[in-house]
Amino acid sequence: MSEKLIMAEEKLYKASQWKEAQREHRMNNPEKGDYWWEDHFCPVLVVLAFVPGHVVICDTKQNAENNKWCWDLTKITLVTKKAFIEKLEFGRAWLSDSKMLKTVEEFEKMYSSATMAAVLDS
Repeated sequence: MSEKLIMAEEKLYKASQWKEAQREHRMNNPEKGDYWWEDHFCPVLVVLAFVPGHVVICDTKQNAENNKWCWDLTKITLVTKKAFIEKLEFGRAWLSDSKMLKTVEEFEKMYSSATMAAVLDS
């Protein structure tokens, strides 16, 4: 019995390789709120916004109450799309099934377009 095949990004994947196909697709087509993690669910980064040819990310965590963590939105980074993909490939990061939309909302409240440009330039 043959395995079901799934088409993604102009490539054909076996159904058992769906996670890999989804990972590759989202590395090339990130969305706001995408949360990437490595082994044992260690957080890698969250996608916050887009600037033509670039992705705005946060990859810095800070301690929160009750032995928890949160993203440090005072430390955002602008990376090229190529650097974004390389960062995820290097550590073998995986896309979480859930999005961090509250983090994106917090980020958007903190930074207007003008303030974000100034912060990214510094």
